[in-house]
Amino acid sequence: MGTNVSAFGVTVWAYKETGSATAMALIPFFLVTPMLIVSPLAGALVDRLNRKFMMMISDPDCWVCKPFSSWEISSAISASR
Repeated sequence: MGTNVSAFGVTVWAYKETGSATAMALIPFFLVTPMLIVSPLAGALVDRLNRKFMMMISDPDCWVCKPFSSWEISSAISASR
């Protein structure tokens, strides 16, 4: 739920900052594409390993990735001006 809300917020923010429908459309594309690529591999890995261990790994990973992706998106928008 939180990831989807963040993705929606970043999309609205990108449109507000640039006024470009292209930028607004590319944000969800680049947020969803890595998930589509990694999900089958991650699913096979999670089925073989301890689920508690995988939860301990995945939660901090989200905490680390959110600020980096926000910085990356704001840098890309700033460069496009």
